[in-house]
Order: sequence, then structure tokens, then C-alpha cells
Amino acid sequence: ARAARRPRHRCFRWMTKRKARATVPGGARMDLKGGKPGALVGRRLTVKYQEDEGAPAVPYLGVVTWTEPGRLYACFDGFDEADGAWVDDSDEWGWSPAAQPAPDPPGAWTPGEPAPPIDKIFLSRECKPAAGAVPAAGVPPDAAEPPPARHDELLVKWKGLAHVHCQWVPRAALEAEHSNKQRVQRWVRAHSSGEAVENTWDLDGDDAAAGAKDDELGYNADFNLVERIVASE
Repeated sequence: ARAARRPRHRCFRWMTKRKARATVPGGARMDLKGGKPGALVGRRLTVKYQEDEGAPAVPYLGVVTWTEPGRLYACFDGFDEADGAWVDDSDEWGWSPAAQPAPDPPGAWTPGEPAPPIDKIFLSRECKPAAGAVPAAGVPPDAAEPPPARHDELLVKWKGLAHVHCQWVPRAALEAEHSNKQRVQRWVRAHSSGEAVENTWDLDGDDAAAGAKDDELGYNADFNLVERIVASE
């Protein structure tokens, strides 16, 4: 696989090996460009290397895996760890902005809309009315509507959707749909009586590969990971 890489990659590995042999003056301190000495490992950075004379420098994105007083060791995306390089003040480099977390996948239900068919129910919780509600401007306190009563919510998996789309939904909204009402009531009765519920955390029934139950999800968190990609369009 390495032989198929473009010449610039081979040139890059030659440069990093030559750089690894370079010595750092004793006691020299590196300009960390705002980085804290004890919090450098794991940070993303970009280093620019000039691969051909007169050509513009090529940026390489990587992560810091080791530090010394005068230099940082970086492993670059798309390369083996052995192809990493020491980075010091002689390099053109800078910290890369931290990646923003991906937004949560949308659920299939929105308030005020009919609830789609549910596949599984994992957990229930009691939701209390918001504390310290203030009446709207111009409305006398005695004329303000009382806060909503407590209500139950259920964590459900929608039929035909993956676990990452699981959603907390008010029980009343689920029971408003005839196709869901009996399923919800059966689950609530079984849960209230302490009956055994469906195992939702073993992977394919394989005890050797079974994951641990996540009490906050009600199912194995590994179910949220993509197992394979079968097609694209």
C-alpha cells in the first residue's frame, strides 16, 4: 500500500526522518503558541512542509502524541504512527481549531404531530413542571394559567429507524395513536410490576461480545455506532 502512494508522500517521510535525527539545543523551550504545557497531547495541529523547491508549502493535519521541552511529536492523518515527525520552532505550524461535535440526529416525532409507530420502549421518566414560572406581562397572577401537571415520558425507538434516532416522548402523545396505545400500556404494566423486560443490551445474543447496559440509554450504546456501509447515492 505504501508503494502506491504519491511521490510527495515518500518525500514527506524522508523529511520527517531527517527531522527526527535533528538535535534540540539543551534547555531550549518551544513557543507553544498559547498551548498549555500539560495539555498538549491529543491536540490537533497543522504543519506545513515544502516538498519541492520553489513549490508552495503543503499543510498536513495531525495530532500531538508526545512532548519534550523543545519539540512535539505529531502523527499525521493518513500516515502510520511511525511516519510521524518532531515539530519545533523551525517549522511552520499552528494549532487547528477543535472539531465541533456533530448535532444529535433528529427524532421522528415533533410536538403537536402524530407519533409514528414505535418499535421498542426502553425507559420512562417523570417530568415535573418548570419551577419559577412567571406570568406573562400584563396578566394578573391570579388569572395566570396553572403550571402543567407532571407527566410521564418514554424513551422509544421508532420502527424503521436506527437507535441514534431514539427519542423521549410524552406518554400521552404515544397513547393518542391507536397503533401505539396497547404497546405502551403493556410496557408500563410490566415495568410497574417488576416483570422481566426485553434484554436490550446484548449484541446478537453473543455473551462473549455482549456490551454493558447503559442506564441512561436503556440499551447498549454500541447500537449507536455504524456497523457497515452497504450503499451510497
